[in-house]
Amino acid sequence: MAAVQYKLDCTATAVPARILVCDLAFDAAGLCTGAQVVLPGPANGTCTWMLDGAVIRDAYTLGILDNTGIPQTTSTVCQPSFGVTAFGGIPGMQGPTAALLTVSSGVVTNDVALLIAPISVLSCPPAALDCR
Repeated sequence: MAAVQYKLDCTATAVPARILVCDLAFDAAGLCTGAQVVLPGPANGTCTWMLDGAVIRDAYTLGILDNTGIPQTTSTVCQPSFGVTAFGGIPGMQGPTAALLTVSSGVVTNDVALLIAPISVLSCPPAALDCR
């Protein structure tokens, strides 16, 4: 399976992109549940989040989670959850993927890049998506 490489361009804004490196846990049964993280947006106000493409990429289903846990490409919540809800590729053949998100609040726009790398675990942790 050929991995699609997502280019994380420099931004023309005064604020550089924030890059989060994330481990995505898989056990012998597949993708661990609870693979989500709260995005670092403003605490309050008016916000618009946008994902850089489709919710399915590199065999992963991912995106900004709505209130039912379904990945979306946009959200108006200031600190929404980002999650990986499925892997549709060959078991054991997970590769890395990436997502670039943009959040606008008022006149300020910031980019958040998530670089996601699969890891194998013996038992699933409570939070299967660990970003730093």
